Amino acid sequence: LQMVTACFSAFAHGSNDVANSIAPLAACWAIYNDGSVVNEVDVPIWILALGGTGIVFGLSTWGYKIIERVGKELTKVTPSRGFSMEMEDGITVILASRMELPVSTTHCQIGSVFFVGLLDGRYNVNFRCILKIILSWIVTLPITGLLSAMLFSLGHYSP
Repeated sequence: LQMVTACFSAFAHGSNDVANSIAPLAACWAIYNDGSVVNEVDVPIWILALGGTGIVFGLSTWGYKIIERVGKELTKVTPSRGFSMEMEDGITVILASRMELPVSTTHCQIGSVFFVGLLDGRYNVNFRCILKIILSWIVTLPITGLLSAMLFSLGHYSP
């Protein structure tokens, strides 16, 4: 059962993350081609492939470290807990995607691991690890905003 839920969770994550990552590129491509802004756009297959390739690259470079940290340091993961974690996470991501809500699959996964671990008692969860994860999420926002502003300025004010 855990292999089935792992496949379900991977499918949910892949579909949601590709959609979240390629939406801005697809919008820019549509505006460039049509010269106007529309509500719905037919996304070319090469943009979908680019998004999928980006996710595979991210998982192969840094993703395994995050997976290892969450799976070994945050709480004890057994087959029955893993089933619950992946099923809860997959259902949440699929429902959010169906409702057209952009969600972070990483946040959903961490939340499911944390709360399933918490069901066994507060001593079963490494709160120091969860605080580091939450701090990294908070720090990510201003850093990405600053990098975006720098890249925009580089393009806008270049000769």
